[in-house]
Amino acid sequence: QLRSVESVTALMAELAGTENRVSVERKRFNDMIQTYNLKVKTFPGKIFASLFGFNERNYFETAAGTENVPAVNF
Repeated sequence: QLRSVESVTALMAELAGTENRVSVERKRFNDMIQTYNLKVKTFPGKIFASLFGFNERNYFETAAGTENVPAVNF
């Protein structure tokens, strides 16, 4: 039973780390989209964007309900 407690603790730590990595990458993506959108909307980037068909991009947003933690029974 002690090993199972260690396994669950390791799993929880790994899940927390994964959640943090996803959060960091989501922020990096949104920061890059913000920079891109700014360049597409301002001079001289606006001229080149209209010539080559570049448009504004949407930020990454999570689906509704993903903020809720799923129930896990061991």
